Parts: sequence; structure tokens; C-alpha cells
Amino acid sequence: MKIAIVTITGEANYGNSLQNYAVERTFQKMDCKSVTLVDQSETFIGRIKSIIYSALFDKSHSYIKNRRKKQKEPLTLRRKRFRKFNKKFLNMKAERSFDDYDFVACGSDQVWNFTFGAINKNAHFYLCQFVPRDKRISISASIGTDEIPAEYLTTAKKGFEEMKSVSVREEKAKQIIEDLTGRKDVVVTIDPTLMLSVDEWRKISKQPKYIEPKQKILLTYFLGDMSEEVNRFIVKISKTYDLKIVNLRSEWIAYDKSVNDEYYTDPSEFLWLIEHCELVMTDSFHGCVFSTIFRKPFRWFSRNEKNLANMNSRMDTLFKKLNLGEWCIGTVEEPVDNVMYSDFNGVGERIKSEQDILSNYLRGAIGFNEN
Repeated sequence: MKIAIVTITGEANYGNSLQNYAVERTFQKMDCKSVTLVDQSETFIGRIKSIIYSALFDKSHSYIKNRRKKQKEPLTLRRKRFRKFNKKFLNMKAERSFDDYDFVACGSDQVWNFTFGAINKNAHFYLCQFVPRDKRISISASIGTDEIPAEYLTTAKKGFEEMKSVSVREEKAKQIIEDLTGRKDVVVTIDPTLMLSVDEWRKISKQPKYIEPKQKILLTYFLGDMSEEVNRFIVKISKTYDLKIVNLRSEWIAYDKSVNDEYYTDPSEFLWLIEHCELVMTDSFHGCVFSTIFRKPFRWFSRNEKNLANMNSRMDTLFKKLNLGEWCIGTVEEPVDNVMYSDFNGVGERIKSEQDILSNYLRGAIGFNEN
């Protein structure tokens, strides 16, 4: 069986690249051939079309401004490292004919987050509407926010109604889709990164060259703005435990701040840092997921960023499904001598149970049954 995967490509984001790898591997472990489709808008012709579209219809011309910013050398070099990872570990193609594919799987990641320009401008692609309805399925697709903007509700409703099978990553996404379409068959499933074992992730992990031997690390991974209070808290922890702070940030940080070697960390090095650090401080969904996979103490802080839609529903579902409790919720009021505490008791069993749910969903969605 041959499966095409529709997800967000072309970015330099750790969670995005690693979930893509996990989705491909999940299908491969089911004896399916998997290919990740490249969003045609990310090709040269697609980018030209997007620029023309923005010039004609976007009064702020924000897309053109962003494209100019993307030419800055730091982001260009970081994306080069991510492309190298993708070439080595992912099977990506810019297909134009889909007759040979049995199904197209949309997900995971925030492929249905209509606040993203790439999604709302190319919804036809991210809703798999380029293939017949009976070939369209989703795998842990994420809406990412608590609501879909009103101007995209009609597009989203039609796309969701036409999917053969729907699996989403958050309880809130299930509620949104069921309220919008009347469907009663939406399944909430774990992020596919949790479908792979520690040993499977270690196979693609590597140590960053900027890490010295036996160096103890406090890893921070914030995609939003880190408040001064949180920053002071982290510095205090690093001094108390004599830890080197390794600060991983969003790819977009290069716009207005200087960068160092840490900025060019690739997905393989990200995995190594999570496994070998002493503590993770993050506002990232996948920062929490991989901390859990490697059983590392972590603290999650609600993302601090202006004009950003609330994305906390993703975290609510994750913590609930894995029964993590509240020990991992970050606060600057926590005593420093308590921050290394973690409790992963029973998490392995919960992950196995959730893996079975996703596996059973996929077998049903593609009509695959093991003998």
C-alpha cells in the first residue's frame, strides 16, 4: 500500500520535522510505502504566485516583507541544515500525479491551523482535496487553536465533511469539527512522535559539536517570547546546579536578535540535547513530548507572544492523555530545589495504550488488517 503524507514542509522547526519523520516511520512499520508531499506553494513557481497574490490582495504586504527577511543569512543557513536532515531521513516529493497512491494522510502537526497563512491560502492542499474523498484521511491533525477564524469556516467545514476518516490531536479539535459538521466519528489520537521508541529516536540522534565532553546542560526551548521573570528564574537554576544554558529558539528569532551556534542546531542534535540535558524549560508542545519520551524533568510555560491565538488546548490534551499531572507546569514561584522533580510513573503504559488507539484507527482508515 502506498500512502502520501500532507504536512507542513519548508520550515526550520524541530517538532515539524520530527513529527514528519514519525508519520513516515509509522506507516512504514505497517508495511506501507510512505511519501511526504511538498507543498507546491513552497516551490519556486508557488512562491512567485504567493508574492503576486500578496501584492494584489494583502494591503500590508506582510508576505513580501517576510520573504525579504527570510533572505537573512542566519535563517538561510539554518534551513540548509534542516534540508540536509530532510534529505537524509525523509522521503519528500513534489508530486503532480496521485493515481498511484491508495490514500493521502493529512497530518500531523498544525495542518488545520487556519491562522497560518500557508494553510488558509492553500487549504485545498491541506484538506487533501486534490484526490477523491475516499482517499482522504487524517493522522493526529491539529487545529492548534481554540477556534477557526470565521472567514475560513465554510472552507474548513467542507473539507472536514469530505474526509473519509478523521483523527485529530486535541479534544478541542474534535469538538470543533463535530460541532461544525455533525460528524460523530472523530478520533483523538496522540502525536505520532510518541509512536516511536527511545531506541528508534536514538538512531537519528547526534551530539552537537558545540557541546563539550561531560558538560551538564539546562536546555531551554521557547518559540514565543521569554519573559524577564522566566529568564531570571532559569539563570538562577543554572547557577544553583552549575548547568550550561543551551538556548534553542524559533527560526524567526534571527530577524531581530543575534544568533550563535545553538541557532543552527538541527533536528538530530535537538534529540540528543533533550536526552542528555538535566532539565528542559519550554513553551513548546514537542519540547514537552520529547522530554516525556526521554523521561527528562521539564517545565512547560504558557507561550508568551502578542497577537498569538491560544494554543493551550494541545497541552491540555497531552497532559491528560499521559496523566502527567501538574508537576510539569512551569511557574517562577517554584522553589529552585524542586525543579528537578518529575513523575513519569505509569506514563509508559499510557503511551502504549494510546499507541494502540492510533494503530487501530489507521488500520481501520486504510482497510489494513494484520494477519
